[in-house]
Amino acid sequence: MRDVVVMKFKGERALERGLNAMAKKGYVVDQQASRKALYSAATGVFTRKQIHTVTFRNQGSPVPATPVAAGQATNPAPRVDVIDQLERLGKLRDSGVLTTEEFEAQKAGLLAGSSAGAVPAPAEVVDTWDVVFADLVPGASKLQAIKEVREVVGGLGLASAKRIIDGAGSEPTVLRAGVDSAVADSLKRTLESAGLVIEIRPASPAVPIA
Repeated sequence: MRDVVVMKFKGERALERGLNAMAKKGYVVDQQASRKALYSAATGVFTRKQIHTVTFRNQGSPVPATPVAAGQATNPAPRVDVIDQLERLGKLRDSGVLTTEEFEAQKAGLLAGSSAGAVPAPAEVVDTWDVVFADLVPGASKLQAIKEVREVVGGLGLASAKRIIDGAGSEPTVLRAGVDSAVADSLKRTLESAGLVIEIRPASPAVPIA
């Protein structure tokens, strides 16, 4: 388990799911930044969702020390805006995204990190996404939905695509895993135009579709 992980989330729902998932793995929020929009000149893809970049720190990891030469003055380490983070965690707890135990664990980690005032070690940035089928819009054409799913998932048979669409609203299905943000946004628009409810989530280990 890495000591520090940096992840990017598109929109508030993805952020809440990501915070919840990382809390269960024993990580706490160390730093967070947001920006309103992302535009790719190469692909022409534009998303209005807010992009959240969050740095997570493993609660059990030691805080790395920065060596200082003799006689060298030390600069104050950047501090996490603890109040904002606690307010956000409180809202997640109140909305049911975090349990009381998860909230207390992340709160303790934030307060410990703030008092230590340490600068986290360089971390690996996660910038790949999964395109997830969550449900089917009422009244949408199943035939068209099946067609679009087969086009997105290369080599998927008719029976497998039908089984995915028939299971709408039960277990979410990853249609494409580990793609960049531009591809994920493009696939989301295409699938939603066919009546599928699509979510973009941080990439997880791929599980083949039967």
